[in-house]
Amino acid sequence: MYSKLVKKYNLTQTPNENQIAFYNEDCEKCYIDKNSPYLDKVKSIYIEDNKNIDKEFMQYVIYKEKEVKGYYFFILKVEDYVNEIIDIVKEVVEGSIILRYMNYLIVLHKHPLEMKAKTLSDSINEDFYSNIQVFEGFKLSSTDHLLFVFSLYRYHLQGKSYANLQDLIMSMVKRNSKILSKLKPVVLKKLNNDFQIEKIINGMFENNLNVSKTSNSVFMHRNTINNKLELIKDETSLDIQSFKDAMAMYFLVNTK
Repeated sequence: MYSKLVKKYNLTQTPNENQIAFYNEDCEKCYIDKNSPYLDKVKSIYIEDNKNIDKEFMQYVIYKEKEVKGYYFFILKVEDYVNEIIDIVKEVVEGSIILRYMNYLIVLHKHPLEMKAKTLSDSINEDFYSNIQVFEGFKLSSTDHLLFVFSLYRYHLQGKSYANLQDLIMSMVKRNSKILSKLKPVVLKKLNNDFQIEKIINGMFENNLNVSKTSNSVFMHRNTINNKLELIKDETSLDIQSFKDAMAMYFLVNTK
């Protein structure tokens, strides 16, 4: 993902006593000098390797000792009342697993939320007079994908009170199409390179998200299209009948 950063920030794979270790988005260990002017920037992207990192985060995200495939997720950036907020999230999101890295909470859950993560964070903000930032995620297919998106979020969307997958995709459209091409299989998973899906998305976009008109233009039965749209929503959390979601999906499926 950030191969250019290796040269730009003088990262190495050979440690010495004057360096700090980090894990990049591919769980590879890299090192940077403690006095490097780029240290803060690297900290904002990569995962620092130190004994203070939550053990469960390491088990799931770095060492891959536990599985995240099939889980949905969202991310909270919390400044205060961390333990109290963790208790609230566990109570509201039944069966959730919370992975803590510094002041970030990655919340894994097996089923789509009954309420939006933003609604939950807004409620917590009102109760604690805090300023939680939230990223609304999607269904995961691998640990590497979680770390990749977590790195992208921290690098490109940190500071926003609310962001979601659509915001991440549109940010990549504006800033880095090469990253968008790597994000594509992460989001689409088994739908990646599915010509029928691409045909439907382009048809929906050209027909103002009208299923009946799309059905006629792409020569598919209306029920087939509706079934595919539900599949897309389940796999990606993108609702193609919402314009913002449709635009994000349009750019995603057409990136090379």
